[in-house]
Amino acid sequence: MKLFKILYLYILGYVDVRVSGFFTERFVNLCFAKSIFLWKLRRISSGEIEARISRGDFKKLKKIAKASKCKVKISRKRGISFVLNRYKKRKVFAITFVVVAILIFGLTRFVWNIDINCDGEFDKNQIMEILNRNGIEEGKLISKINTGKTINDICMNGKDISWCGIKIKGTNVIVSLEKAVLQEEIIDENSICDIVAKNDGIITKITARNGSLVVKEGDLVRKGDILISNLIEGKYTEPRSVNANRRCDCKSLGNW
Repeated sequence: MKLFKILYLYILGYVDVRVSGFFTERFVNLCFAKSIFLWKLRRISSGEIEARISRGDFKKLKKIAKASKCKVKISRKRGISFVLNRYKKRKVFAITFVVVAILIFGLTRFVWNIDINCDGEFDKNQIMEILNRNGIEEGKLISKINTGKTINDICMNGKDISWCGIKIKGTNVIVSLEKAVLQEEIIDENSICDIVAKNDGIITKITARNGSLVVKEGDLVRKGDILISNLIEGKYTEPRSVNANRRCDCKSLGNW
């Protein structure tokens, strides 16, 4: 209960006082008689004591000090009420501080910068249009951003994008992109086609497992000449297309 009362007095404010005179004991007795609460009471010397008293009770000490022929001097003021009173004369400063704090807090809730980081060539204007379409633009609330939906939109509509990530750091939105690696076209070796010379050369050896030979060993061929045709014709069958499996060796002028 006493602790609660001291906490209550701290909120209202209290002062540390020094009381000096020949009748300090009488001063203390009169305070107790008037129900004035003193705590941290201690004697400094034979004619001087120190104590704490609430801000409200301090105003009553004038008559008690006069009656006991003592002098009362404030050594320190404490409490929330004294702090508020100290800044009462600085209202403009206090109001400005509060307004600035609110503005700073409010501004951190919005997007003020968008960075697009990528490891290849991208149409950044297209990416920015997709971001804006999803509510990511300067001056927009960060809490309204749906990163998952935006990432899906970028991957679906962006060109040559294999991966996209969006990170929000403070008031910055950082978009990271990775370019898709185009795979080389895989040719089915069992597909029907002619075998042609890739460069000029001389045939040193050629074997056709399927198809029909058009050239023979020792022939000079030019780039684009057919070496093995996909057409095969039997003695008793019509011409038909087959896979032209082959083995060709060329020299001098280049490779088949």
